[in-house]
Amino acid sequence: MIFAFVESIIVDMKMIFLYGPPAVGKLTVAKELAKITGYKLFHNHLTVDLVSSLYEWGSPKYWEYLRSIREQLLANLAKDNVDIIFTYVYAAGEDEKVMERMFKKIEENGGEVLLVQLTTSVEKLKERIVAEDRRQFKKMHKTDSLDSWINQYKLFEAYPNRQNLVVDNSDMTPTEVANLILKKYNLNQTTN
Repeated sequence: MIFAFVESIIVDMKMIFLYGPPAVGKLTVAKELAKITGYKLFHNHLTVDLVSSLYEWGSPKYWEYLRSIREQLLANLAKDNVDIIFTYVYAAGEDEKVMERMFKKIEENGGEVLLVQLTTSVEKLKERIVAEDRRQFKKMHKTDSLDSWINQYKLFEAYPNRQNLVVDNSDMTPTEVANLILKKYNLNQTTN
């Protein structure tokens, strides 16, 4: 008799995929959520900074290496069972293939993707986009650029065909939003 051992994948690792338009508060909420969960923060913009320091922004090689770096990191994080919070500006109709490839890297390595869409009014975004700390990461910081992106990329649409927790953070503190995410997704709270 021949016995076969099948290694099953246990879903332990979680990726909180925090998305929304520029200046909606993704990084601020992600930092608060990291404090209360102990999850690692994968600030997506850092990969942008790395690749754009080596290749012209928007060139074919830029996109190729940006995607490659993110996907490899995500696969490794899932394999190593490292819970993360990932921040992202989602452009409806343009980013689905890219996002599904990232999600696949998590899921095929035993991880789970939990989507959280942050939203607020355009007026609030315009107030927030001019904040000085946005320049630290070379983020969008001009209202005219924001208007252009909102019109071009449909930044307020929810990601399709997956469950999304949608949070309007217009009148919520980052801590309140983080606690809401913690509760809705039944995440473990750090014991620090």
